[in-house]
Amino acid sequence: MIKLQVNINSKDYDSRSALHIASSNNYIEIAKILLETPGIIVNPIDAFEMTPLREAQMNGFAEMSSLLRKHGGVVVHQDIG
Repeated sequence: MIKLQVNINSKDYDSRSALHIASSNNYIEIAKILLETPGIIVNPIDAFEMTPLREAQMNGFAEMSSLLRKHGGVVVHQDIG
């Protein structure tokens, strides 16, 4: 197998991470893989001040929301620290 060096926390033009995209589209299996990856940032903030958990909640994705919470997901930046 070929291993690639990829920054799992890379962001797009709206500062959205792969976890943001998985959460906002209810891609449960992809989110599980991302959340099991060492070094993943669970609560990145995008350009709209949204976390992946907030994205999931806004879209009514209960299972995704639960998964993110189990891994330390929070709704807003103020909750982080």
